Amino acid sequence: MSEQVLQVTREGSIAILTLNRPSSLNAIDGALMKSIHDFFQDPEDDLRGVVVTGSGEKAFAAGADIKAFELNSKKTSVVSRFGHDTFNAVESSKVPVIAALNGLALGGGLELAMACHFRIAEKHARFGLPEIKLGLLPGYGGTIRLPRLIGRSKAARMMLTGEMIDAQRSYEYGLVDEIVDEGTALDRALEILHVVSENAPISAKNILRLVFDDTISDAMEAEIQAFGSAFDTDDAREGISAFIEKRKPVFKGK
Repeated sequence: MSEQVLQVTREGSIAILTLNRPSSLNAIDGALMKSIHDFFQDPEDDLRGVVVTGSGEKAFAAGADIKAFELNSKKTSVVSRFGHDTFNAVESSKVPVIAALNGLALGGGLELAMACHFRIAEKHARFGLPEIKLGLLPGYGGTIRLPRLIGRSKAARMMLTGEMIDAQRSYEYGLVDEIVDEGTALDRALEILHVVSENAPISAKNILRLVFDDTISDAMEAEIQAFGSAFDTDDAREGISAFIEKRKPVFKGK
């Protein structure tokens, strides 16, 4: 994994992924996309959560690196497919992934943020899918995830106008989950994940699957099966015993 474009650090059981191309406002080029893909394809076993953020104070990620694209439909389709595979891997992570949005999140940067499970935005952050201004359209899942988050009419308007919206409007739309002061998104994301990491990891994995996996054909039945199987875990026995004994549970993911 390239430390130059994606810095990976740990705070206990939580991984912090920092997009590290500050000279291009962390625009996502092929090397950065591959680094993200590789991380989520082979995460470490003891992870309980992931934060994705950008280096510097201006941007989370200001889009895909357009200069790296070739004006060739076959090649750009391959790039788009790999972007879909990568962001699908983010969304299907077995542990929660939070985007700590420390500035601009445009184009591919916003598409990455939308693939994360939660989004914490700093007050100065701005968001948009401006591809139409280049004669293009979102290619990493933006036309799918944005309508799911904010509704079809708002999403269509954002993509058709290419306009940016601020943190407050993004919160009102439901695009981001929380607004925090400048410079504090990472700390807030870590705070949330530390709470999650103390809960039962098997249950967390199943909740994420049931909420985010749109390929489940019978969601009701899937929940019934997951609920039933939870009672076969050591974590459920520990959680129930701790509740009865009025103590804090210690979950081991078994």
